[in-house]
Amino acid sequence: MYLKFENVVKKQNYAMKELDDVKRSAERILEELSSLLADIELKEKYYVIEEKNIYRSDDKPKKKNFKEELRKNAPRMDEEGYIITEVGAWIEQ
Repeated sequence: MYLKFENVVKKQNYAMKELDDVKRSAERILEELSSLLADIELKEKYYVIEEKNIYRSDDKPKKKNFKEELRKNAPRMDEEGYIITEVGAWIEQ
């Protein structure tokens, strides 16, 4: 089946007109939407994107007694201050 050149050109022109109509209607819709959104008052929100220290003020850090903090968190300790731990269940003895 052969198409005449004139028919191909007509179909191309029709497709171009449809494309122009779609572009115009999209622009019209965007203009209406932007005019509606222009009247809305929004409060801006700021989000912390980078990892920053937001929990402690930027003054000098407090010195903590490391051994006392460790003793509070350790499950068991001996008289000399060594931590008594368990061997992992997955390790063969």
